[in-house]
Amino acid sequence: MLCLEYEKDDLIIEGPPMSIRIGSEELEKALSSIGFEIVKKTKINDAIYTVLAVKKNSLCAHF
Repeated sequence: MLCLEYEKDDLIIEGPPMSIRIGSEELEKALSSIGFEIVKKTKINDAIYTVLAVKKNSLCAHF
């Protein structure tokens, strides 16, 4: 799964409302807690990041 999100940072005014954003650390913890393994994290710019994750013990090939 690839997630593209805006950081939850009050200094970043562009993007969706702060109330619906999820910070990168919070997203990583949430994905890990439901059985995903973080494969790669990328910071697109100060506001936007991506997290690539795969379900642990999945039949899908790992990247």
